Amino acid sequence: MPLNGSTIGVLIQLDTRHFHASWSVESGRSLYEVQEILGHSDPKVTMHYAHLSTKTLLDASSCVSAKLR
Repeated sequence: MPLNGSTIGVLIQLDTRHFHASWSVESGRSLYEVQEILGHSDPKVTMHYAHLSTKTLLDASSCVSAKLR
C-alpha cells in the first residue's frame, strides 16, 4: 500500500502520541495523568503508547532493591 499525504499525517500523529506518552511517564508523570491528558477512556490504550526505556525500568528496580537492603 503506497503512502499518501493523509497516511503520513496519521503516522506522524501516532508517533507524536507515543513520544508524548513515553516522555511524560519517563519524566515522572503517572499513567493516569497521561491517560487524562491524551483523552484515553481505557488505561490499556495509554499503556500501549507509553514505552519505558530500559534505564527507567532499571531505575525503578534499583529503587525497590535499595529499600530491601
